[in-house]
Formats: sequence, C-alpha cells, structure tokens
Amino acid sequence: MTKDQEIASLQHKVANLEADLDASEAKLAEGKSAVEDTETHKSTNETLSRKIALLEGELDNSEKQLRETTDK
Repeated sequence: MTKDQEIASLQHKVANLEADLDASEAKLAEGKSAVEDTETHKSTNETLSRKIALLEGELDNSEKQLRETTDK
C-alpha cells in the first residue's frame, strides 16, 4: 500500500509540475510578444521622429523663403 501511495503522490507532483511548466511557457510567450511589440513601437517612434524633424526643417525653409519673398 505504501508504494501505491508513493506512486500516487509522485503522479500528483508530476501533474502539478506539468501545470506549472505550461503556465511558465504561456508567460514566456507573453513576454516575448511584449518585447516584440516594444521593439516595433520603438522603431515606429524613431521613424516618426525622423519624419517630424524633416518636416520641421522643410517648414523652416518655407518660412524663410516666404519672408524673403515678402521682403522683396
């Protein structure tokens, strides 16, 4: 009877460890997805920042040309 109880106990422990493993793998997948999203957002942010800087430069040039034209 003791061996049967020990086997049942070990099976229970294995089942619990498998459940923990599944939960950990799910959390890992979530973490990887979050990292990928963060990298995508970072890249998008950098691209948009460059576009803003370019547009600001173009605006400055346009304003300068407008001032020169109105002064003449």
